[in-house]
Amino acid sequence: MILRVKNYNKQEPSRNAQKIFVICEGNATEPNYFEFFAGLSSNLSVIPIPSEDGKSDPVKLKEWAEAHLLGKNTSPDYREHDLVWFVVDTDEWQAQGKIAELRDFCAVLSSQERSRYSNLPVYDMWNVAQSNPQFEIWHYYHIYDEKPDSAEVSQFASFKEFVNSKIQGGFDFNVHPVYVEDAIRNASAHFSRDKDGYPSAYSTEVYLVCQQILLFVKKIVDVMKRKTRI
Repeated sequence: MILRVKNYNKQEPSRNAQKIFVICEGNATEPNYFEFFAGLSSNLSVIPIPSEDGKSDPVKLKEWAEAHLLGKNTSPDYREHDLVWFVVDTDEWQAQGKIAELRDFCAVLSSQERSRYSNLPVYDMWNVAQSNPQFEIWHYYHIYDEKPDSAEVSQFASFKEFVNSKIQGGFDFNVHPVYVEDAIRNASAHFSRDKDGYPSAYSTEVYLVCQQILLFVKKIVDVMKRKTRI
């Protein structure tokens, strides 16, 4: 359980009934990041999926959603403009075709929802936010407005170690998330896709999720940011 910033309580649900479901790996990194914002808005649900042997692949996330969201009372509602975001790393999952399977799953469900409510505005309810190579590239963009240097990255045993070396004291889940608007700007400015349509090296789609989250938490995050120094 992570500590909340003092003097800030979880807000009541906004008049907008929209919900954002963030489904991510069950290790600490992704859940801790999104739980910061869930602590500020009741419109956000963070669903960490327990990992096996330290990994929770995209297919396991898909299977969890099939079992626990589809046809349930907690199902996302297209009429309320709900959103579902699967947050995944590239890792070996892309080469194994597991991210493609998850993206196809989202495309089919989004299409089915649109056809059921043809009188409502068109949007994709089910989505994937992929980071290449790992979620920590999103942490990096909270501080830096430039892509990592590949030669520098190669000097470290892992990309996580590289990012930790670039952020003094490491990424602080109680402090750094207030710079989410900077991260959105930096990540979107340096985003690109490869020839197959996947995020290229040092690109992350997490900025798309956080653009939606920011709609609910911007005012309070702005206040917190003015009181924070890094």
